[in-house]
Amino acid sequence: MQVDINQKFDKKILQDTNAFDAILHSLQPIKQKHEKEADEIKKIILNELNNNELNYTSLENVLQTKKDVSAYKEALPILIKWFIKTDNPIIKESLARELTVSFANPSALKPLIKQFKKLPDNWIWHNAKWAIGNALEVTSDDSIFEDLVQSVKNPENGYSREMVVLALGKMKNPNIKDKASDVLIDLLNDDEVVGHAIIGLRKLNAVKAKDEIEKFKNYPTAWVRDEAKKTIAKFEKLENEQSK
Repeated sequence: MQVDINQKFDKKILQDTNAFDAILHSLQPIKQKHEKEADEIKKIILNELNNNELNYTSLENVLQTKKDVSAYKEALPILIKWFIKTDNPIIKESLARELTVSFANPSALKPLIKQFKKLPDNWIWHNAKWAIGNALEVTSDDSIFEDLVQSVKNPENGYSREMVVLALGKMKNPNIKDKASDVLIDLLNDDEVVGHAIIGLRKLNAVKAKDEIEKFKNYPTAWVRDEAKKTIAKFEKLENEQSK
């Protein structure tokens, strides 16, 4: 079977054993090349970290310092520099996960959204791009609202948008929250992110979306139905409290 690993990542292919096996087969030589490169890049990053008197035995070891805010913030500029610099998907994903912590904000915020917009959501880059979206969900604030909207509205970003959609549910300013609600309501028509849009609306207490979400109580995907029911229940509770 002929496959194009540069095509957009598609979850439906995961359910087609033959197609998925063909993808994995095509990815194998590229993955091996990236793994070999990643080993060398990790050594360089660790050397730079340790030259700054930060004692790490592995790149993953940096994650443990996230409990020590001061130590983590010393490492942060180096992590961000290499996150921007590397064109290795394994290193990009690993560093994105290192940046998935609230106190990476504000330093990591713009690099994360810029890299998310830049990278394709193909079979080579999907895991790294999804990890960046996940980091954005943790670090986002109102300051990058417009960037988040551009990212979730672009269908080329595919399933990598899932956690970025959730990030819209974290907006704080009342006017921005209202705009975020409108964007999420529009995304209820997008099967790739509909479940995450429902969760985002629940986080925003966007009761105005209740009638739209009612339609998803019978959605084909079980977890989306469950999120719709939870969201409707929360909205009904809010309505009852407001009517008292």
